[in-house]
Amino acid sequence: MHYRERCRWGNVGVVGGTHRRKCRAVSVAPDVVSVVLVDDHEVVRRGVAELIDAGGGLVGVGQAGSVAEARRVIEANPPDVAVIDI
Repeated sequence: MHYRERCRWGNVGVVGGTHRRKCRAVSVAPDVVSVVLVDDHEVVRRGVAELIDAGGGLVGVGQAGSVAEARRVIEANPPDVAVIDI
């Protein structure tokens, strides 16, 4: 079975006065759908991330709270699906 390198939900760290997501690479099976969440409300992102992690066949590979941050996350770890609410 072939695996893709993806980035799983990371811990939030304060960088330069703003919250940023730090990612760590994980292997994702080819039949798993990778998802990036983009929402300006962190509590919503956390809730949706928990739902994605609890379900089968989906894996979270990044989160962003703004369009600029979303571009960086998606370019660094191209997902199969992006869920966007800004």
